[in-house]
Amino acid sequence: MAERLGISPQSTSEFVAKLAKRGLVSLSKSATDKRVNLVNLTDAGRTEVESAPAEVPPFLNALSNDDLDQLSQLLDKITTAMYNDIDVANPTLAVKFHKLFASRYLKRFQQ
Repeated sequence: MAERLGISPQSTSEFVAKLAKRGLVSLSKSATDKRVNLVNLTDAGRTEVESAPAEVPPFLNALSNDDLDQLSQLLDKITTAMYNDIDVANPTLAVKFHKLFASRYLKRFQQ
């Protein structure tokens, strides 16, 4: 999960613990490998995930659905190019940048 999120295992553990504290995920041990923790969405977590896309900032209402689709594609290209440039220049910096970016995004899940 840490690799997929692009953050350290410790940061992932802290993030998952906060989600569990809010009742958005449940934690259990793997039946086959007790070292592995399984993370599952709770009903409350599923509701949170399903409602998240509905939160559109008011300033984006000026854009049509086609505009939003185009903006999303452009932002994906920019983000990919930015990460590639940072990674080529300094792989360690790329990890640090991603952690900073992720931590700012994850703050919305903190209470």
